[in-house]
Amino acid sequence: MAVEIKPVTRIEGDGKLELETYLVDGKLRVKNLLTPTDGTLNLPTDNAARYPKFCVTEFRGFEKFAVGEQPETVTKLVSRICGVCPVPQNMASTCAVEAAYGTNIVDNAKAVRRLMLAVHTVHSHLLHFFVLAGKDMLPHSIIDQELPNIISAHNKAQACVAVFGGKPVHPASCIPGGQTKVPNATEIGQIKARMQEIQSYVVSLLGTLKGALLALPNDFGIRPCNYMSSGVPFYSGVSGSFSYFGTSGGVVIRDPSNPTDFNSATIAPFNPENVKEEVITPYGSVISLPTNYSYTKRPYYAYNGVNYVCEVGPLARLGVAYKAGDSVVKSTVDSIASDWGVAANDILSPSTRNRHITRLIETVIMIEMILNGGWSNIAHVDSYSPPNEKSGYGVGVIEAPRGTLIHRIRVGSDLKTASYDCMVPTTANTGAFEEAVADDLVEIRPETISLLGRDPTEDEKLLLGDASRTIRGFDPCCSCSSHMIEIKNPDGTIDGTK
Repeated sequence: MAVEIKPVTRIEGDGKLELETYLVDGKLRVKNLLTPTDGTLNLPTDNAARYPKFCVTEFRGFEKFAVGEQPETVTKLVSRICGVCPVPQNMASTCAVEAAYGTNIVDNAKAVRRLMLAVHTVHSHLLHFFVLAGKDMLPHSIIDQELPNIISAHNKAQACVAVFGGKPVHPASCIPGGQTKVPNATEIGQIKARMQEIQSYVVSLLGTLKGALLALPNDFGIRPCNYMSSGVPFYSGVSGSFSYFGTSGGVVIRDPSNPTDFNSATIAPFNPENVKEEVITPYGSVISLPTNYSYTKRPYYAYNGVNYVCEVGPLARLGVAYKAGDSVVKSTVDSIASDWGVAANDILSPSTRNRHITRLIETVIMIEMILNGGWSNIAHVDSYSPPNEKSGYGVGVIEAPRGTLIHRIRVGSDLKTASYDCMVPTTANTGAFEEAVADDLVEIRPETISLLGRDPTEDEKLLLGDASRTIRGFDPCCSCSSHMIEIKNPDGTIDGTK
């Protein structure tokens, strides 16, 4: 039978799930109609037969109304893509413009951007863990106890963003050519003091949540272990073909004989030019048509002749960095895993539970980086110089809280934006969402009912079921991912996508 969950709640923006289901012991389970089912895509995809389907139901069009604007204007414009993650949107766009101009910014500007993005990541992870996803996995007694503390920690992190950027939302200090603001000694002291307070709380929170997290069922949200991370600007990697801020990432590729096991997976280099995008719905189409169901794209990583559906986000970032031998990630993950009495593989293999656990672990890593790394590289000298404008093509890649973020710009001979493309984390995860939901239970589990503390309503049976919880585990932002447009030229080529 067909089941539609609309809207999927407690995510950013509007989304829905279209599912084909069957009964198992009186419970609805998602029918897996993905072809193939091994973490790859055969193009063109038969979207009419492809279920489950994750649908972004709103169209916004940032990619098209960037065209014709000055590139510097676009960098400010695209930060409005999202009020939760304006920092990485602005930063990725700025890096793309700098790449198109051939501009190299000074080292202290890179250091400021790195620390600003880390602070922003802390705020976003704390917000998602409790405010959006907490009801999926934690007893209400813990939520009621910790929510005021989480809000306080979140506000402190946002105040730190404001120090870097002048305001906590849509900050304005990151522009092509560098940074217009470098924190002074007093401001650095304020940032460190706030982060030390957050660190003390988050470390204690890990102890509080250990039992609840390990008690979560770990049998849903499972998919092939394909992970993608640029590594920028936090983690080291294996790529020699792409580097920015002195770091690079990689792509973890599943072992076909044991596809859901992290230990069995291998790692390959990351190159943004290998990230391709399949258009699902052209602008103006009716999304109820069977082959066109979402105002987004389905990116994939093309490597050695195979198109891999790759997950992005905290789990993917830590998985890639761990495989690549990043010393900070390895020591932190191994230490927490040992303390919790599990192996690193048990928390780095793909599942909904592990996406929540690694989001908390990454928060710990980010705070440690903020407190102990990079401040000595911030000299209180000019961190901005006007770029030399010229025509060209540029790619900006940043690890946003939700995963790998790629902006592409082509600057025309008139020095205006000729084309623009956003590959945001939720777009990148479109195929991963669908793979992870396949084979999940649709309705609520007894364990989740116990967290709720009462009998669920009919709506809650779906909205707190494993399928919905799997989607929320990725921390999707549908508002970020609904910008695509497709215009077919007379010669069959397509404008607006790359």
